Amino acid sequence: MRRNALVLAPLLILLGWATPAAATSTPFTGTLSMALTGGSTRYPLVSLTASGTADVTRSGGSLSAIALPAGVFSAHVMIPITDPAAYPITQMIVDVTSGPGLFDTIPGADIDNDFNTDLTGQGSGAMALSGQLDVGLFQGPLAHLIVPFTSAGVDGIGLGGGFVVATSSGISVSVRGAPWTTGTVSAAGVPLTGFVSDDTVQLVSQAVVSTSINADAPLRISSLLTLSFVPEPGTLLLLSGGLAALGMFARPLRSR
Repeated sequence: MRRNALVLAPLLILLGWATPAAATSTPFTGTLSMALTGGSTRYPLVSLTASGTADVTRSGGSLSAIALPAGVFSAHVMIPITDPAAYPITQMIVDVTSGPGLFDTIPGADIDNDFNTDLTGQGSGAMALSGQLDVGLFQGPLAHLIVPFTSAGVDGIGLGGGFVVATSSGISVSVRGAPWTTGTVSAAGVPLTGFVSDDTVQLVSQAVVSTSINADAPLRISSLLTLSFVPEPGTLLLLSGGLAALGMFARPLRSR
């Protein structure tokens, strides 16, 4: 019996069951991309890379929850628009900063969305993308259409909640965001799909943008977030120690 317990202990360690799951500080690298789509046209807005440390919880050796600090992704980007078909849009300026992120990668309940996408049973979470999209209209002194991303830290892109409403250049704008999901959303007819695989998680989020001049043909802002985690050296040592212990106890059993 004692030998069975000794053999079982390192096995439980390997599987992550010996102790209750606790968040550990873990290095990561990540990418964030955002694009504006209208019909079949797609305009890339930002494509960012970053690295840092997040609090990661594992269950049975798999990623189960992630807490990301604020400000991991931040950018100010000006995008000239030269396609004549896009007129009167002549440029876009993107200001974006990511808020704190809290993601549950274990499949959960349905989350709030307006995109006819079944998110039941998918991992989900919230991370605000604060800032705005400044759309320049016409040549010369530009008129500006401001598209806000979030409001009051509770509504908007990456959060869900209610509509974010603004008025600029006499044009009313409303933005309806959604939380992040490991499910699937569509951008200009192309599916964006999240997933959880080993030490990598990919999440997607989408927002609908309506204005008083395109109420029947809303635009969409699609966002894609990918995070890859590096196991802590202590975790690697724990795993190698568990394997060594299994090997040590297995040898006498094989010799019988």
